[in-house]
Amino acid sequence: MKYFHLLNSSIPSNHSLFECDICHLAKHKRLPFPVSSSLTESVFDLVHIDVWGPFPVKSLYGHFYFLTIVDDISRFVWIYHMIQKSEVRGVIVSFCQMVQTQFSKSVKCIRTDNAKEFDMVDFFKEKGIIHQNSCIHTPQQNSVVERKHQHLLVVARALKIQANLPLYFWTDCVLHVAYLINITPTPILSHKTPYEILFNKVPNLSSLKAFGCLAYASVLPKPQTKLHPRADKCMFIGCPKCMKGFRLFNLDTRKVFVSRDVVFTEQNFLFKKEVVLPNCNNEGINEVLKARKQKQVVPDIFSNDISMQNIRDISDKTETVNKDFLFLLEEKQTIGCKWIYRTKLKSDGSLERYKARLVAKGYTQQPGVDYLDTLVLLLK
Repeated sequence: MKYFHLLNSSIPSNHSLFECDICHLAKHKRLPFPVSSSLTESVFDLVHIDVWGPFPVKSLYGHFYFLTIVDDISRFVWIYHMIQKSEVRGVIVSFCQMVQTQFSKSVKCIRTDNAKEFDMVDFFKEKGIIHQNSCIHTPQQNSVVERKHQHLLVVARALKIQANLPLYFWTDCVLHVAYLINITPTPILSHKTPYEILFNKVPNLSSLKAFGCLAYASVLPKPQTKLHPRADKCMFIGCPKCMKGFRLFNLDTRKVFVSRDVVFTEQNFLFKKEVVLPNCNNEGINEVLKARKQKQVVPDIFSNDISMQNIRDISDKTETVNKDFLFLLEEKQTIGCKWIYRTKLKSDGSLERYKARLVAKGYTQQPGVDYLDTLVLLLK
């Protein structure tokens, strides 16, 4: 429309004459987001906060969410794991108290989205904190913490894949990623670390180890006898706060503890094992598998003249062979199985055949542990 006056001078060039509701209803788009120009002068003048979750798998400690707090000027990250969103208020209150005690500063402004868990008008008014909300369905206005979530999850996914960890270790992965981000130089801070900006000193990198690697921790208290093992086989899952040690996961007791007397084998990961197929020398099972592959009927097993007792005898003989077919990774758990016997009859009631099946007890699998595993043995 705005170019029509160039073709015919009699057409008015006033654009307002051509504005209509149809154009807006048919072609309306979201406006572009300008680059943020707001600058803060000191740490904790502005902090960005957001909740991530729920994760479908409960963590080793029962958590489903985590709260992320990012300082605007230092980009230092704090992670707080939660079981429910109702814990957000207590976490923010304790964080503000920690800032007041440890840094002798006050949080001046908090930027969040419009989630109901951040409705803390009484607390913000009492502490004199300005609460900035983003518009509804506009996470771009809270982009600092939203992008930090992406950074956390990308690196946590890489750590989980490298160590081949079960999903219930997701909280440990996220915590360790936050620790790595805080001590890693970034171009946003002129190639300084968030730790250096916040604490005015260079971080100590002597405790850096490969996440999920094999570790040997001293047995404390001392072993029962002189011939008992002097160390436990564990897995490194991070560095604790306010303690000079390492967080470890004991594979035997399935407990997390902290120890300083640790020897690491960083090139070995406990959950990362190669699967080697065993050699099966049983001729009967090999014939069954070969016949199935060729889509042929196996003789003497599914014929009509075989008795139910013979089927039970065959199942007893193949029970030991099934153990040879069962190969598991070190972190997997064995699933039980059982034989199911059925007598198939014809329409006139006469015997058609006997049927036996070896099925796995899949109902024993647990979410977050082995619920999604499908490596089971099924014989018919």
